[in-house]
Amino acid sequence: MAFHSSLAGRTAVVTGATRGIGREMAATMAKAGMRVALIGSVEGRALQEIVAECGDGCFGVAVDVADHKACEGAVARIIDRFGAIDVLVNNAGVGMKTISERYLVSPPRFWEASPEACQRIFNVNSIGPFNMARYIVPGMVQRRFGKIIKHLDARANDGSARFLPLRAIEGRTGGSVQNLGH
Repeated sequence: MAFHSSLAGRTAVVTGATRGIGREMAATMAKAGMRVALIGSVEGRALQEIVAECGDGCFGVAVDVADHKACEGAVARIIDRFGAIDVLVNNAGVGMKTISERYLVSPPRFWEASPEACQRIFNVNSIGPFNMARYIVPGMVQRRFGKIIKHLDARANDGSARFLPLRAIEGRTGGSVQNLGH
């Protein structure tokens, strides 16, 4: 696979880097010669594995993106290590399993979802990207360079009732993220 030479030596932060799309994006960025800070929600085997896969130019940080103080500390550690952050990939997210492990088989009605579960989805999926951007964007503005990528769950827009709580949150997040650049 050929990579654009402008990626080599750049620094990326990838939240939700321990599995799925986040893991693939992080590994691909590392292969392109980028330094990658791999953000996982907990310290553990999954974070250690992706750090090992990505190699020497990468390191892992366990942080709950819903906690702005934890994000501030993580960004400070990344800047101390790499000097600057060029790309932020806001990929961390929690989904309908937060509301019900059986949501595909027996979708809960939206009024059956606990306020705590909906709040957790909102905090991670909507507030988390803001928290990370809040501490990274000032450096991007100062250097007059930076990219932010936000991954939204396409399943949240499939029109079925089983994703209703997630649809409401993801729809709001999409609109908010678009306004970050203004």
